[in-house]
Amino acid sequence: MHRYLLLLLAACLVAGQAFFVSAAAVPSSGWTTTAFGDWLVRCPGSQNMEGGCQLLPDLEKAAISRAQFALVISSQDETKSRFAVMTVPEGVYLASGVELSIDGGRPYKILYEVCRQGSCHAGFKLTDAVVSAFKRGAKATARVWLSKDRVVEFSLSLIGFTKAYSVFEGQASR
Repeated sequence: MHRYLLLLLAACLVAGQAFFVSAAAVPSSGWTTTAFGDWLVRCPGSQNMEGGCQLLPDLEKAAISRAQFALVISSQDETKSRFAVMTVPEGVYLASGVELSIDGGRPYKILYEVCRQGSCHAGFKLTDAVVSAFKRGAKATARVWLSKDRVVEFSLSLIGFTKAYSVFEGQASR
């Protein structure tokens, strides 16, 4: 159990840090990015690069600043498990965690795991139920508390998620 938690934390930190490469820097960083509707699959451009592919929403289309919110889905090579990490600026109200709902349905509660270098990360295992909800849904909404009584919502279109996830799965299983 302890080993699993350490691996999850490491995956969250790697995914969170890797996400903050700006879209303009992607070509020069060696990553290739392919768009599927409102979702992107980003993969290392060569086998010499560390890390695997990532699945993420196109935040420019959603009019969300990367400095305010980020969501990255990645895989763990050894177990083929999929994890998602949401990143927000430090200074949020941590006790409430993040709520993620699909089309206004019952929210998934996601707890913050770590805050460092100006951001806080809330990670969770991407179960089949969550993937199915994303595939069936039209919109995902992440609720982040700024204080006990102040909430901000980030809405993400799920258009293209099914195709992007299929490509991501194919890349991750290589």
